[in-house]
Amino acid sequence: PRGGPLRYSMWHLRTWMPARDAIDRPALGFHDLRRFYASQLVEAGVDIKVSQELMGHEDIRLTRGLYAQAGDDLKQRANDDVAARLMGTRDKRAMAADSEDGG
Repeated sequence: PRGGPLRYSMWHLRTWMPARDAIDRPALGFHDLRRFYASQLVEAGVDIKVSQELMGHEDIRLTRGLYAQAGDDLKQRANDDVAARLMGTRDKRAMAADSEDGG
């Protein structure tokens, strides 16, 4: 409030704890937000190198190995896509999805 440095302990007590209590997630850690962000980048199909730079990591292994996590929906979509390719139904399925979306 007086323009001084932000003290983590005060921020944690005054901002972080009330925020996580408000969403009923008392065990939520601050770095969980970074994991969520990185996972959303993966879900959106953002290139891993771009994700690395957005996250501010020097080493891409940190971005890929620690933060970016593929959700179950993304894994299922990948498996379905590979199965469709193997069975030769990918093009038919994609065309059907496009027609449902109006595309």
